[in-house]
Amino acid sequence: KRCPHNDAYDPDAEASDFFAGPPGNEGFELSKTDRDRRMMAFNVFSAVTAALLIVLAAAATFYVKLRNQMWIRSLSEENRALLERHREEEKERDEYINSHTKSMARSECIPHRRRIFVPLALLADLALFLGGHLAVLSTVNIDAEIAGERFSIHRFLEFKFFTSGVNTWDNGGHEMSVFIFVFSGLWPYIKIVAL
Repeated sequence: KRCPHNDAYDPDAEASDFFAGPPGNEGFELSKTDRDRRMMAFNVFSAVTAALLIVLAAAATFYVKLRNQMWIRSLSEENRALLERHREEEKERDEYINSHTKSMARSECIPHRRRIFVPLALLADLALFLGGHLAVLSTVNIDAEIAGERFSIHRFLEFKFFTSGVNTWDNGGHEMSVFIFVFSGLWPYIKIVAL
């Protein structure tokens, strides 16, 4: 604004006006200690919530097992023997089916097109996940104007899945980094292999 050739020329402009933050933003910046306290409170809250969910799931599992054992103990000797025989019959039936039937990939009951399409679809899904994990997810380009001069910085920032996860780890976000790698990185591949 101090350049007389600029349309927005202001002879009283000061350099500090140019570098100052947006107006009305003075009281909203948090000090480092406030941010650290808030981050610590968030981490404690997250850990307590996760621990409560784990304890609740363990208690529910224990309760169901306990109820099942109590129910089995309440059965008469004859009914207990019937239940055991029923379980053995189910196990034998599953073993018979596994040994005397063909897999879905070789079964004549399933049309040939579908037997070929499903593995191809899984491979295509795998390729899409790999493409998403290895490609550039987003790019930040800067188009700016300073003192009447326009300039551009192309590919100022690039976000890739693995590099973002590694940067998160390097910057101290270990929990978030592990969470991202396990559920966004490994889990899709585990599901595909399990199918």
